[in-house]
Amino acid sequence: MSDENDPVVQVIQVPAPLHITPNEEDDRPLAELRLAITGPQRTRDRAHMLRLNAQGWTVPAIAEIFECHPHTVRTTLRRWEADRLSRLWEAPGRGNKATNRNGKRTICVTSSSV
Repeated sequence: MSDENDPVVQVIQVPAPLHITPNEEDDRPLAELRLAITGPQRTRDRAHMLRLNAQGWTVPAIAEIFECHPHTVRTTLRRWEADRLSRLWEAPGRGNKATNRNGKRTICVTSSSV
């Protein structure tokens, strides 16, 4: 039987810390990608997130730097663990669609649709 003076224990589940350890072969492209002038900003940000995590930064600290949700950082780290560099870019069909010089969307018409 519990007494009114017994302390109440509450268990809170906290996500396990994620930490990647890229080898030299993996780190060099990350460093180059992070500093690249061309390429999608999100991809460069993901490379930077990975390098910060490898240096010991925590997920919440990285999320604060990039002003994003910690889930975004965790997703980036898990994508890296699964497929390395290939998962840093957006999946096909994501992002802005192709436009012509006038800024209008380009639509491709094939002979079967005419």
